[in-house]
Amino acid sequence: MRYARICPNTNNWIKPSGGYKGPPRTFPGNNSYGYEEWIMGAPTITGGPLNGLRAGFIQGFGGRNSISPEDVTLFYMQNGVKFSALTISKCRKITNSEALDVYNYYVAIGFFSQMQSDLNAVGLAMLPFASEINIFNVVFKPSDIVVCSPQTVFLNWFPRYSILYK
Repeated sequence: MRYARICPNTNNWIKPSGGYKGPPRTFPGNNSYGYEEWIMGAPTITGGPLNGLRAGFIQGFGGRNSISPEDVTLFYMQNGVKFSALTISKCRKITNSEALDVYNYYVAIGFFSQMQSDLNAVGLAMLPFASEINIFNVVFKPSDIVVCSPQTVFLNWFPRYSILYK
């Protein structure tokens, strides 16, 4: 099991809830939202090699991490306390070409327009991004994601090797 931090969200990670001021010098800290806030709201891909999967963003799956599937628990911090949010079984990192495929698919079905509308509703604007991998970096089956309900307090200690993003 791996652990990764995501933004707090009062909309069950279907769309941004706005107003988040995360750690300084991070994308969510600078922009009041993170792309992981749509992890439950992104449409399931129909067609192509990623058929039946949902794409999302998890900060800890950037860079040097394996492409092989992993189970991951996503948590958020509020007032210095860690809370469980979601658990995803068999989540896997995607390649740059898969990220481009996901991006093109979501543009074609209007999901990016929906993302902009979601941000506008909470007084935010979508910022330009450097590449598709900055928006989508994992895929998983929608049936493999579980919202932790109720969200429980995590212990303040994780094995150091298991934290993907603090």
